[in-house]
Amino acid sequence: PVRDLELMAAVTLLRHHVDPDRKETGIGDGVLGLKYRLVPHLAALGYLTLPTGDDDRGLGAGGTGVGLAGILSLPLGAGVAADLNAGYQFSGVSGVEGDGFFFYGLGLSVPVGSRTTLFGEVAGRSVWEGESHDTVQFDLGVRHRLNDRVSVTAGGGRGLNGDFGPEDPRTRLFA
Repeated sequence: PVRDLELMAAVTLLRHHVDPDRKETGIGDGVLGLKYRLVPHLAALGYLTLPTGDDDRGLGAGGTGVGLAGILSLPLGAGVAADLNAGYQFSGVSGVEGDGFFFYGLGLSVPVGSRTTLFGEVAGRSVWEGESHDTVQFDLGVRHRLNDRVSVTAGGGRGLNGDFGPEDPRTRLFA
């Protein structure tokens, strides 16, 4: 909306395997956030997860979460960049009200033309529920800048390790 400030919004569409005999499909929890570039290669991210998914059907957390993260972008040359991020989400998105988790990721972006970028990320999170539960996933995608203020992103990913719930299905597509 203004220089160095990005608005992000997302609503997930899920097909969740509740048990071997039952699958649920529907809208999951939404996310609304702001990313502010503090200096050229360092940004801060704050976001809310909104309980738009039906937690009785296993499609949402049933509560609002608040997340904070730092993002470090390292230019590698010719428009290629590596991004490191780490943060913490307070409350309910792991499926049990009150659970928070630490998350982290390492991404790589490569320009393909003046307005299009290919990207990949390996990301993980650690949830503490008396003991640590770790998940690791990867995403690949493409981002196309429509103009100086709007971009469109599409891609997919897969869980690599861990107990994936409705917010982290084993295979996913995003746009």
